Amino acid sequence: AGDVYSNPDFAGRCGWSMYTGAAAWYYKAVLEYLLGYDEREGGFTITPKLTESFPNFTLQVNRHGTQYTIRAERGSKTEYKLDGKIVNNYFPFDKKRHLLEITVEI
Repeated sequence: AGDVYSNPDFAGRCGWSMYTGAAAWYYKAVLEYLLGYDEREGGFTITPKLTESFPNFTLQVNRHGTQYTIRAERGSKTEYKLDGKIVNNYFPFDKKRHLLEITVEI
């Protein structure tokens, strides 16, 4: 908590924990629901939900010594390209650098 009240009428109450908790849930909702990031044992999958008002994004994932630059945009079909090669939707943490380009069918 950011502030613990010392006023005898409010002793021990915390005022900012609500905000930091809300920020954590907001971050989780954006990362998992909107961007579709789902970390699994040894790697992750990603299934973005793009719309007219949210047509693309770039995301940096740095986990377990591995770096992914992820670029997602709307397209005519859903496709995943890892370092220029079409792949399935699973990306391991392999201690390398990668570029993941995703097109999402709308």
